[in-house]
Amino acid sequence: YNFYNAKQMPEWIEQIGIAKSQCLYEWERHNDNPILSVSRDGFDTQFCSDAKVFWDDVEKHWVMFFYGVGRGAAHIMIAFSRDLIHWERDTTPLYQAGGNPSGLD
Repeated sequence: YNFYNAKQMPEWIEQIGIAKSQCLYEWERHNDNPILSVSRDGFDTQFCSDAKVFWDDVEKHWVMFFYGVGRGAAHIMIAFSRDLIHWERDTTPLYQAGGNPSGLD
């Protein structure tokens, strides 16, 4: 599986899509992309991107850390899934930036 950033222009909104491959040369995008969209009023209204996905063997679910941009800053967000397609995000950032427009610090 490959999680990728899908950019919507001219607004420059980024959302997370998924594609799969058997050979790593030919990829098929999921029909219902994006699998994680920007939120309407959260900490990820402009960007929901740069997914890092891991299996949590204790909780028996997938964990996605992602980059969210919204409310005037960049944040580190988290979401959970049992099937890699349907995700439930935590609306509170793991790390909430202080508003520096050039980055997280």
